[in-house]
Amino acid sequence: MCAVSTGCILILMAISIVHIAEGHMMRRAEAEFTSVFRSILYSLQNQKAVDYRWLSQNEFNGGCLIHIENNGVPFEYTGNWDKELRSSLIARVKEIAEERDMTYSGVGKPTLTLTRKSRA
Repeated sequence: MCAVSTGCILILMAISIVHIAEGHMMRRAEAEFTSVFRSILYSLQNQKAVDYRWLSQNEFNGGCLIHIENNGVPFEYTGNWDKELRSSLIARVKEIAEERDMTYSGVGKPTLTLTRKSRA
């Protein structure tokens, strides 16, 4: 009887710890993503030229897919992703944005789409 009670308590504690750790990891990943997004957006708004090496480093380090368009025309930046996977993900993000009526139309400012890459 005592062993069963102890086992149940240990299982509940383990489940609680996993749940807390998962929440912490999600908040940390979101903060990292937001940091990369703000850094790229700031750079695009304040620099006269886009440095593709810098974008590539941010894409790789942040685990992001970066797609930039200027007046509906995509930049030539190809990033760190497989070309077919990249194209399909960009198309899917555009579909979702359209479904949710999420658009950005700043005059003379680039449109910026970032997608979180899963880290398996």
